[in-house]
Amino acid sequence: FAETTALLPGADRLTHPREFRLLNGEPHRILHKFLSQLWAPAAIEQYRKPLVGRVIAGQIARFRALGSAELWRDYAAFVPIAIIAELIGLPSTDEDQLRACKEWTEAVLAWRHTYGEDDAIIEAAVRASARLDPIILPVIRDRRGHPTDDLISRLWEVGSTIYPDWGEEDILANIKPLFEAGSDTSANLICSCAYAVLTDSATRTEVANGGEPLIRLVEE
Repeated sequence: FAETTALLPGADRLTHPREFRLLNGEPHRILHKFLSQLWAPAAIEQYRKPLVGRVIAGQIARFRALGSAELWRDYAAFVPIAIIAELIGLPSTDEDQLRACKEWTEAVLAWRHTYGEDDAIIEAAVRASARLDPIILPVIRDRRGHPTDDLISRLWEVGSTIYPDWGEEDILANIKPLFEAGSDTSANLICSCAYAVLTDSATRTEVANGGEPLIRLVEE
């Protein structure tokens, strides 16, 4: 189906014609298939302990040392962004940078959800998007000549098979939406699961005893 985001007011400043969601035909098929395979359950299983487990353990250790935490701000909203950033290939786990990525996600989602009908929201989304560029662009430029095992390096490879003039702006346009793709829903799910554990004794007992049958139901 056609992605209508490009028709919204402000889209000329917040989208790119070669973003995978806006492409049509064979270019869309190639890029979408490439990304879908990278994020398939079997493909991401390898990251469960060395990446996901490490990020989670780090956040828990941090607020355990502080003695308290706010579930959404200090954990649920932070963990998905931190994991996505590392998969993309961003070298720094600096919290300020990751919070900037989260700010961009929230601002752009606000623009989408209001259908570009609020000028102030459009401008906020544009400002947030600009904050993300200096975080990602240096990595994109470095990976062009020094590829590693990350998404940015792979986008250089696959993009050049579609467009001979594939460049850094094309990769930037395809990286940014990945901060949207699941980070907010994952954060909401973490909070919902925590609420279920804290308020339902049967769920809490099952999780305390291992919880594998329950946990396996959660696809996100």
